[in-house]
Amino acid sequence: MTLIRPSRDEDVAAITAIYAHHVLHGTGTFETEPPTAGDMASRRADVLSKNLPYLVAEREGELLGFAYPSSFTRWFVSQFGESPNRWRSKQRAATKR
Repeated sequence: MTLIRPSRDEDVAAITAIYAHHVLHGTGTFETEPPTAGDMASRRADVLSKNLPYLVAEREGELLGFAYPSSFTRWFVSQFGESPNRWRSKQRAATKR
């Protein structure tokens, strides 16, 4: 039976391994280099510091996956240096042509 539960500090290594696989072989992230366990621990701590959930799926002691809420907008702005509203305005203008 699969259990969904809050993550624990000892889950970070497995979370890191799961995410690293998807960075290297998937299309669900824009990252090109897998983050370290320290990076993932910091990200998890940031989510938890906002009183948001950071969950894991576990079956027979093996972590199968993890999930947490985040803000797409913050990443967009930091990666592309534009505000989301400016980008949306450009998109609207492009579709009116």
